[in-house]
Amino acid sequence: MAMNSDVIRSAIAKDLRGKPSRNPESLIPTLAKELGIQAEAVTNEVHRMTDLKHIVPVGLASIRLSEEGERHYFSTNTEQATHFFQENWPHITSNLIAFFALAIAVFALIK
Repeated sequence: MAMNSDVIRSAIAKDLRGKPSRNPESLIPTLAKELGIQAEAVTNEVHRMTDLKHIVPVGLASIRLSEEGERHYFSTNTEQATHFFQENWPHITSNLIAFFALAIAVFALIK
């Protein structure tokens, strides 16, 4: 049975939440059994979450949920939007200024 990757990632994040570290050798078979899927699917999602920087390695054989992962899986929509604007306000501002300049130029051209 194929399961949505978001469900698998949420289960991984819930398992890692609040733990200083977790051994993936025990995490993967445990979650595969709980979710009723193959261990390979859980392994793939652990690797994807690592690539997305939602999971970070701790030492040689442990992983933990990063701050970005914590924010992604457990923040409210308002908190995610606030973080987005805090990180991207220079780009948003410059694009708004460019849009207004374009609008003024088009208006002047039409007039």
